[in-house]
Amino acid sequence: VLLTLIVCSLAGYKIQRTRSKISKITKSYMAIGQMVPFAVIMVPLSQILGKLGINNNLPGLLFVYCAMYIPMMTFVYSGYCDSISEQLDEAATIDGCNQFQLFTRIIFPMLKSCTATVTIINVMWIWNDFLLPLLMLGGRKSSKTLQLAAYSFMGQYKMEWQNIMSAAILIIIPALILYLIFQKSIIKGVVAGAVKG
Repeated sequence: VLLTLIVCSLAGYKIQRTRSKISKITKSYMAIGQMVPFAVIMVPLSQILGKLGINNNLPGLLFVYCAMYIPMMTFVYSGYCDSISEQLDEAATIDGCNQFQLFTRIIFPMLKSCTATVTIINVMWIWNDFLLPLLMLGGRKSSKTLQLAAYSFMGQYKMEWQNIMSAAILIIIPALILYLIFQKSIIKGVVAGAVKG
């Protein structure tokens, strides 16, 4: 989630502010990546990761999550950066800020509600994901997500329902608490980049 936030905030800001051919091509490329459903790339992805030797481990899973969520979250940041006036950039540059200082001291603090939204959405998606960890970590007993641990209570001939229900409650509680804490920021961040003018 942290890696996604860093990459997407920088990329979304730069894509929105640049308005060049490369920026348009990058945006189109990211849009194409979002159009392909995961079910279509599931088997080839597993084969490619197996050939690269990063299948069945957590760093490989991290790499796939970043690759899947960066395009969408970059669009969210790009839409939100569109609502921030470019006059702030000019004023900061005149005052002596370089590009890094401009982003870290002025733009990023203004992206607070967007960052909260992206964080919550990413955390919820990654926390609740079952298929991708099953595909990548299914064969390993040493590293499992909570969903895979709950799934291990399901056998071919016997279901341990009391353990499955207990695990389900434990899995739901952190996500529910996180959502309740940041509920206002999520709604504000989703609505903020939606309307122009």
